Amino acid sequence: MLTDTKASSGSLPPVSLAPPEGGWLALDGLRGVAILLVIAVHYLGTFAEVNPDASAIFHLARGGWVGVDLFFVLSGFLITGILMRTVGRENYYRNFYARRTLRIFPLYYVSLALIFGIGMLVPILRSEGFQQIASLQGWLWLYASNIKVAINQQWQTFGLFGGGWVELSHLWSLAVEEQFYLVWPALIAVVPTRHRLRLTVIAFLTALLLRLLLIHHDNVIAAYVLMPCRMDALATGACIAVLADRHGSTARLLRWSRPAAVVTTFAIALFWAFRGSFWQRDPVVAGVGFSLVALLAGCIVIFAIALPREHLLIRCLSTRFLRQIGKVSYGMYIIHFALLKVLFLPITPVERLAPILGSEGAVVALRFGIVVVVSYALARLSWLLLEQRFLELKRYFGSADRSTPLAASD
Repeated sequence: MLTDTKASSGSLPPVSLAPPEGGWLALDGLRGVAILLVIAVHYLGTFAEVNPDASAIFHLARGGWVGVDLFFVLSGFLITGILMRTVGRENYYRNFYARRTLRIFPLYYVSLALIFGIGMLVPILRSEGFQQIASLQGWLWLYASNIKVAINQQWQTFGLFGGGWVELSHLWSLAVEEQFYLVWPALIAVVPTRHRLRLTVIAFLTALLLRLLLIHHDNVIAAYVLMPCRMDALATGACIAVLADRHGSTARLLRWSRPAAVVTTFAIALFWAFRGSFWQRDPVVAGVGFSLVALLAGCIVIFAIALPREHLLIRCLSTRFLRQIGKVSYGMYIIHFALLKVLFLPITPVERLAPILGSEGAVVALRFGIVVVVSYALARLSWLLLEQRFLELKRYFGSADRSTPLAASD
């Protein structure tokens, strides 16, 4: 069992970086980009998967799964920053896990309770697909759905358009993050400061090797959903936090990230060209491609924290549209699949709207817009009525240190 570590203030890691006035707005914008990519792959990319003649925009949307990897890199960066600032302080473990619980659990568990509660109470909703998912709901309550998917080697375990009115297959990524939280605070606490960079490199390479091993044994799904196999994205973000703290500025990181972004972008483009797509279920993409995406996402995070505010990229990421979406991206991620299918699919069938809008693709695009708007509205409502209430309790478990950019999210 984890216990709290106590130390004098003199043993705390040095704080060397200061965010610009008003905070790191581009990081919220990056979250907005990430959630839009995820929604795009689920509602535009899947159309291209079953319609090879779909227009190019739908085929590009098939690469939207990289939004999850961007979330992983952001999480690794922000969480590692929080841990490095607080390690050695009184109640290190208690405060971290209490604050994470208050941020993550309320909406997640309320959503599960509503879905399974309503599904059991309303006879018409007790479809075969729902009952199959309900019989496995224990994995969801324990944040272990990714493990069950890997065991079954089947995406349809928790839906993926096979669960009738309910879709919970996307919750695998939240399970990955929770499992990361179980091990990373202890590793940051026990690994000396001088060896933390080495820790992130080892985690990155371990993930790559594990994926290659699983792919060699024809289990691409396990390579995609298991936490140790996705540690390269989380470790990339952690590496940025460690390097930023070590160098005391982001100038050197920015110099490294520019050529790295060019190289990784070129490599991903080559993969896309030679494989015909950049689909996550492609064994080649799942092997080396995931690590390339993690590195590119890491470069983008560095740009977001290091480039001046007047830079075009920062101005784009800092737009009110992206920042507002980014602030409720967690809620949108849960809601866009878990709740919206029952709201809009039955009332907007393709066969009815296609003649009116001109094509099935236009209907799919309309659905994508509906999902973005309605999931944002519901996530915003959840934030105001539910999540903020719990976040107010964080004051009993330490305070977020806002003196460094590594504190962009707590």
